[in-house]
Amino acid sequence: MSWKDLLIGCCWGILVGFFNIWLLSWVLKKHHENSPEVSLRAIFKCYLFRYLTVLAALCIVYRSADMLVGTALGLIVVKHGTLFQEYLRTRREAEKVREKNQV
Repeated sequence: MSWKDLLIGCCWGILVGFFNIWLLSWVLKKHHENSPEVSLRAIFKCYLFRYLTVLAALCIVYRSADMLVGTALGLIVVKHGTLFQEYLRTRREAEKVREKNQV
C-alpha cells in the first residue's frame, strides 16, 4: 500500500467533490427565478453531469487501487462534510424558531 498514492487520490476526490458542490450551487443560483419546469430540468442535467464527473474521476485513477480508494474516500469526506454543514444550518434555524415562539 502506497500512502503517497492514497493521499493523492484523496486530494483528487476532495477536489472533484468540491467541484460538484460548486456546480450544483451555481445551477441553483442561476435557475432560482425560473419556472419550476425549467429549474427541475436544469437540476436534473446538473445531477447527471455530477454523476458523470464522479465516474470520470474514478475511471482516471482505476489502474492504481490505492488512488482509487483515496479518491472514493475524498468524495465521501466531502459528501459527509456537506451533510454535516447542512445539519448544523437546519439546527440553528430550528433553534431560532424555538426562541421566537417562546418570546
